Amino acid sequence: MTNSYPATAAQRRLLRDPPSPSCCLRLRDVSELENLAGTIIYLCLSGGEGFWYQPLAVRGGTLDGFALSGGRWRRRRLPLRCVRRYF
Repeated sequence: MTNSYPATAAQRRLLRDPPSPSCCLRLRDVSELENLAGTIIYLCLSGGEGFWYQPLAVRGGTLDGFALSGGRWRRRRLPLRCVRRYF
């Protein structure tokens, strides 16, 4: 499986600005993220970090997907306990 790939010009333009934290939904259940597999979402983590993310799957307490960083989608696995909000 690929570890990174370039974002399209449209993705770079549309995903330039993050949503306001007040617009993000509080994560209540893992199924909320399972239902968003393949969708581009914005994640807010417990440490204050936030970024655009493409979830692929939820596996054993880990969210597997790609995070947008520097114009590229890079593979990133996140512990579900760190995810606080999403948009």
